[in-house]
Amino acid sequence: MLYGYFKSIISCSFVFLITRAANNYSLLQRVKHTLTVCIYEYSGSQYCSVFIFFWKGVFMSTDYTNRQMKPDSLGLKYLHIVSMLFVTSLLISSILSIKVITLGFLDAPAGIITFPIAFISGDILTEVYGFKIARRVIWVGLFCQLLMSVMFLVGDALPYPDYWSLQNEFSAVVGFVPRVVAGGMVAYFMGEYLNALVMSKMKIWDQGKRFWLRALSSSLVGQGLNSIIFTFIAFYGIYSVDQLFILIGSGVLTKMIYEIIALPLTSYITKWLKRNEGMDAYDYDVGYGIV
Repeated sequence: MLYGYFKSIISCSFVFLITRAANNYSLLQRVKHTLTVCIYEYSGSQYCSVFIFFWKGVFMSTDYTNRQMKPDSLGLKYLHIVSMLFVTSLLISSILSIKVITLGFLDAPAGIITFPIAFISGDILTEVYGFKIARRVIWVGLFCQLLMSVMFLVGDALPYPDYWSLQNEFSAVVGFVPRVVAGGMVAYFMGEYLNALVMSKMKIWDQGKRFWLRALSSSLVGQGLNSIIFTFIAFYGIYSVDQLFILIGSGVLTKMIYEIIALPLTSYITKWLKRNEGMDAYDYDVGYGIV
């Protein structure tokens, strides 16, 4: 009888290893269960104690699901890096945009220093990973903007001790941010959504050729709309209408110059990601809804 149990255990162990190699998860779970029951059925024997220790320590501790979900196995080794760069540049821009800066004869929100990085990252996301993934990251960025704005409001409203003497300065900065973020969220979503849509459509129309053309065209559409919406929501009533149009024109011009200068680097990163990710998405059967 002991021989029969060991024979069943060894047979199931081989099937276990084969199903793991074949990535058959459902069959793997059934074999694993059968083998576990078989071992514990005869767990009172001293001859089984060593094998049970081996089984529990090696086979049962293996998290097959986690192994399956490694980014490397999905071919998306760098998606999280591009996504984090996208969201980080977006949040920094929301804070920097409180200040208006002068660049030669141009006046523009200071957010233009980092905001084009978000559009460049959006171009890379759409070009390499496709519209669906880019849209998902855009929604994540929108949620992060909202969370940041709410936390600023909460932090500003909390009571403070008498020795804290910078409350007015703090409120002047973070108290203004929610309005900037409100304008930024609407402008960002519309601009990034159109940027990704134009990028995706032009890639299909042009059969993947002339990346530079679709990168600049999509950014011109997206950043143009973004600048118009953001400037009016964030600064209307603070500056005159003439000044608002100067901010819009200066912002669009500066962002496009930024994009043109960064285009060789953007093109290189895109090609490098395609090669190393083994991915070059074409959105032939993708719906272009906002969700």
